[in-house]
Amino acid sequence: MEIKKAQLGIIGSILLMFGTLVPIVSVPIAGSQNYFQNGNGGGLIVIALGLAGIAFVVAKKFQALIPLGIATAALTTFTLVSVLIRISDAKSQLEASLEGNPFAGLAAGIMNSVQIEWGWLVLYLGAAALISSGVMARRESQKSDEPQPPQDRI
Repeated sequence: MEIKKAQLGIIGSILLMFGTLVPIVSVPIAGSQNYFQNGNGGGLIVIALGLAGIAFVVAKKFQALIPLGIATAALTTFTLVSVLIRISDAKSQLEASLEGNPFAGLAAGIMNSVQIEWGWLVLYLGAAALISSGVMARRESQKSDEPQPPQDRI
């Protein structure tokens, strides 16, 4: 079964919107957090980009999905790097503030169990699907623009 560019574009858009609702960071005691709980408003932007992707597919503007997917991947990467920096900074601050404290090992153990979750994969897959849909459309348009050799009639 061949996936068509429209199906791939819709799947990518849905993955983006779904990706904002699944865990992206796991924090002990606080639990898992999604893109909305991240606190920087990126979740709303990604949902808006997902809706824009659906609108482009419906309008048959498939090549617009390429920059849309790249923008989504860039925003996701920016957010992921920001989260990783915040985790690293929090670990450093915790170590400095608990130096000499008998409970420092316990706090460090809890802090070391903060980790990124599978939601990032969903977001990147959505962005990749949008880009792939746009690339498929670009290839189709290039094939149709090529001059066709004359066909002999029998």
